[in-house]
Amino acid sequence: MVCGGDEYRILNVNSKFGGANHDSFIWENSNLNTYMQSLHQNGEIVWLLGDSGYPQRPWLMTPFLDTESNNYNEKHMRAQVVIENTFSRLKNR
Repeated sequence: MVCGGDEYRILNVNSKFGGANHDSFIWENSNLNTYMQSLHQNGEIVWLLGDSGYPQRPWLMTPFLDTESNNYNEKHMRAQVVIENTFSRLKNR
């Protein structure tokens, strides 16, 4: 699932694969990943945030696991709270 901003707006859902598949497998086989790659190849500057289970790509920003500079990771975590809260709100409905 992809959500945008701090308004908990769901922008994309991929329900093609079951729960036994890893998120990064689902991402690698998603239409959105293909779309993001094509935007990047055409010179568009776009980003998504992903957790550490995803590969680092020019359009997919993940936390740095082996760095002493925590500034990026702290900002990344604050932004990642949005998707976690979106999942919580969706589950509570």
